[in-house]
Amino acid sequence: MRTRSIVARGCIPRGSRSGGILDGRTLLVVAAMLAVATTPGYASTITYNFAVRIGVAVANIQDLTLQSVQVGDVLHGTMTVDTSLPDVNAAPAIGQYLASSAPSALSLTIGPYGAFPQETYATSSFDTRIAENGSGFFGTEELLTLNEGSFVANGNQVDTFEIRLDSDSPSFLSGTGFPTAVDLGLLNGHSTFELIGRSTTRLHDGFEFVGSITEFEVAPDVVPEPGSLVFLGSGLVALLANRPRRPRHLGKGLSNASHL
Repeated sequence: MRTRSIVARGCIPRGSRSGGILDGRTLLVVAAMLAVATTPGYASTITYNFAVRIGVAVANIQDLTLQSVQVGDVLHGTMTVDTSLPDVNAAPAIGQYLASSAPSALSLTIGPYGAFPQETYATSSFDTRIAENGSGFFGTEELLTLNEGSFVANGNQVDTFEIRLDSDSPSFLSGTGFPTAVDLGLLNGHSTFELIGRSTTRLHDGFEFVGSITEFEVAPDVVPEPGSLVFLGSGLVALLANRPRRPRHLGKGLSNASHL
C-alpha cells in the first residue's frame, strides 16, 4: 500500500501543479472573459407584444394581403425598445425616447390569408413618449409610439404607424421608466391604433387600418442575448480543456509497482 502511494505521487506530470506558468487552459478562460467584454449584447431592451382589433379597414391597393384585412380581424405585433436611449424630454413627468436603429424595432404582422402571404411592416425609427401626472396629450397617463418618417415594406410605403394608449387614471402604467405593465381596462376613448400608407408604384392606391389595442404586455425574456451565448460557448470550451487527464505513464507505474 505504501509503494502504491509513492508511485501515484510520482506519476503527477511536471508543471501540472497549481502556481505554474500560464498555460493554454488558462488562456482559454481569459479568452472567454474577453469575449464577454468585446461582444455586444442586447440586455438593455424591453419588448412588448401587442394585438389590435381592426375597426376600420380600407385597402384601395393591389396588395391582396392588405385587401383581405376585414373589420374585426385581430393583428399582432411587437415593440422592442433600447432602454439605454437618452430621455430627450426635460419635463420631469415625461420620458421621450427616439429610436433610430436596432435593437429597437416596431413591427406588425398581417396575414396570411389563404393563398395571400404573410406581410410584416417594421421600422427601427420611432418615437416613444411616456407621460404621467397629468402630462399626457389626452389623459393623465399616456404611452404613445409613433414612427419617425415614412418607411417601405412589401412594396408599400407606410406613412403612419401609431400606438396610442391614454388613460385618465394615475394607476394606468406600472413601473418606473418603461412600464412593466399596462392596465388596458383603464384606457380612455382617445386610445387608438393606426397604420396608414400607400403603394410605392401606384401613388393613388392606399390603405388605412384603424383599431383598438386589445393586448399590450411585456414579452417573456426566453432568448439569451448574443453576449451570453458567446460567453457560454467559450466557457464550455474552457471547462473541456480543464478536464483532468490521466497521466500517460500511470498504468506503467502501477504495473511496475505490482512487481515490488
